[in-house]
Amino acid sequence: MAIDGRISSAVENEDLESLQGLLTDIDANKYGYIDGPTNQQKRNQVLSRIDSIETKQRAEANKRNSEAGKFLNEYKANVLTGRAQDSEYESNIGSLVQGTEYEKEFQFYKAQSVNIQKFANLPTSEMLKRINQQKANMKNTASADAVTEEKLLGVFEGLYKDKLETAKNNPNQIVRETGLQVHSLSGAELKSNPSSWVSKAVQNGTSQLALKDPNVKVRPISAEDLPEAKKAFDSLSVQGKLDFIAQLQSQSKGHANAATIWGATLGQLGGGDQNYIAAGLARSNGFKSTDNRDLATSIVNGTQLLKNKQLIMPKEADLKAEFNAYVGNTVSGTTANNLFNVFKAIYVDTMDARGYQHAKSDDLPNKEILKTALSMATGGVYSQRGSFKNYADGKVQDWKVSKPYGMSDDSFEDRLDSGYSGISKSTGISESDLKSLRLRQSTVRTKKGDIQYDLINERGNPLVVNGVQWRIYMNGVTK
Repeated sequence: MAIDGRISSAVENEDLESLQGLLTDIDANKYGYIDGPTNQQKRNQVLSRIDSIETKQRAEANKRNSEAGKFLNEYKANVLTGRAQDSEYESNIGSLVQGTEYEKEFQFYKAQSVNIQKFANLPTSEMLKRINQQKANMKNTASADAVTEEKLLGVFEGLYKDKLETAKNNPNQIVRETGLQVHSLSGAELKSNPSSWVSKAVQNGTSQLALKDPNVKVRPISAEDLPEAKKAFDSLSVQGKLDFIAQLQSQSKGHANAATIWGATLGQLGGGDQNYIAAGLARSNGFKSTDNRDLATSIVNGTQLLKNKQLIMPKEADLKAEFNAYVGNTVSGTTANNLFNVFKAIYVDTMDARGYQHAKSDDLPNKEILKTALSMATGGVYSQRGSFKNYADGKVQDWKVSKPYGMSDDSFEDRLDSGYSGISKSTGISESDLKSLRLRQSTVRTKKGDIQYDLINERGNPLVVNGVQWRIYMNGVTK
């Protein structure tokens, strides 16, 4: 075949081997009938065609490699969802990545897909347990394929980290992945049909709790619904908010961890403002002031009034100083900050109820309003008399104790005296020695839910006699 024919045929078929053979023949002078310049011209033509074909093939290979990477990433994402892979789909991906740099990675995920699927569907606590077990096994036993084991561990750790983040910030997504229904909670429905909205929120909360995952932070409202839901809740009147809270608690009643569900919902709607949760707790406990002012109403109304930028209030520092002096050591940290915000709301509500207004921001807090607001916010704080010392032998002055809500000092002291007497008879410790210990409302209730008080020494350690911790309990007092 003539040179031009061989060139045309090879180019048409992208046959580099034929072009290389033609180049060899030209160099061997097998086409003696053409002169030197023409020979060189044909040689250059062949080289040019070889270069063009190689450039095209490199581009196509790069494109295929790039597309293979995209297909692999899609396959990996599907495997990491924890769902079983369709065999035909898996086979197609295998064909698409074959011969590329991604083929080995594909084979790894294909071989481990069942292990990954089982792991991805575990609760986060079990995920961590499995990771720790695998780490221990890798450290203590020989392996025939340490590289694969190390890689699989890395996949597991990545899945655990992602699921942990989702459990804390978007638990509805985990609910969806288990196949349970997640209800949309729109702002429009909250306003037009609060009963239906609440029912759906409660169902979302119970589904999240049904996951039995200790790392799930209950958030009934999905992230995409939250901005509009918050706006709708904020637009409700004071009575509208109170009715909404009542409905939320009513529909949560009977469910395990009902307070968790309604509390989480109010926490989301409040956008970090814990006052609505406090109002919910006040309502569920039926807390009222000594003059029968409903605490939940006071908190919600005061929270609403505080949004008025024209409202004249005493300086924050002055209110904080009065608050700290009253509560003393009974609260600290975040709890203290949240309680202070409740106190401010009640202070404003009490101003409103009594028709009182501050003339200027330099005004000191009103003593009578302070007394009411502090008492309503805390339920009452008792100042325990005595010569108390701390672990460094320093004197502790003005030791404060949280009282049961609304209980007078006289009634509280009577119950304490009864408790001291009972413990003295049982332990042989004199009542005067018992009274030298500080009181602290215990985090532990009786089986009936009665409030108890620890007796603690200068190091904060509770009274323990013969291996038994002794507490004063308030018989029949649960709030």
